[in-house]
Amino acid sequence: MASISNKTVGELTVAELQDLLKSLSLGQPQAKKQSKPKKDPSAPKKEVSAGVAAWNAYVTEVKEELGCSRKEAMAEASKRKAEGNAEYAAAAAARRAKRDEQLAKKASVPASPSKPSAPVAEKPKKVISPEHLAKMQAGAKASREAKKASAAPAAPAEVKAPEPEEPEEDWIRKKISGKKHLWNPANNHCYRCEEDGSQGEWAGLYDPKSGKIDDSVEEPVEFEELPLCADCGEESVTAKGHRYCEACK
Repeated sequence: MASISNKTVGELTVAELQDLLKSLSLGQPQAKKQSKPKKDPSAPKKEVSAGVAAWNAYVTEVKEELGCSRKEAMAEASKRKAEGNAEYAAAAAARRAKRDEQLAKKASVPASPSKPSAPVAEKPKKVISPEHLAKMQAGAKASREAKKASAAPAAPAEVKAPEPEEPEEDWIRKKISGKKHLWNPANNHCYRCEEDGSQGEWAGLYDPKSGKIDDSVEEPVEFEELPLCADCGEESVTAKGHRYCEACK
């Protein structure tokens, strides 16, 4: 295989060209970035000319005299210097005249004329047929009536008064004379209490003071339909609160 150095560029293959470029790039030293030298805080400041130092001192005096900003003091110092020096005053007047001339030229430059706008063609008006117009008017009228109907306050709904509920009788389980009874404190009616807690037969009127039952008082009769017997389901129970009829006791 011939050496790369003995070949021309046209005779080199792609791989040989890549190797050659790689070797050249590796052999060439990369330039280092030069960092800016750091300023020495202890280095002495540059000395200004005597004319600049004198001018700065004069501006400082004017500033202290007027008690104004340094910009205003510089303008006043320049004015005072022009009054005392004819050459300086002439040069300042020439500068002001040149500046005014430049401002006048800028103001006198005419603005570029705007192009006239093209006339806008008027759109042809739509012609509505009488039938279509009648439909539109009918629809508008219907929508107005619908809005009026929705805006009208609705009639208040009738509120039915709640039906009075019959007060339920409160029965208390009480042991009287060694037996369980159901006692109603509202009317002192007393019934025997069954084993399952239901109301049994009539016992009489209970006297809370003596703690005894007067069994001579008959059971009050209420004119209301009694429920059917829980056993046979055909005959009515013997009394209100009882579960069985006379035959099924």
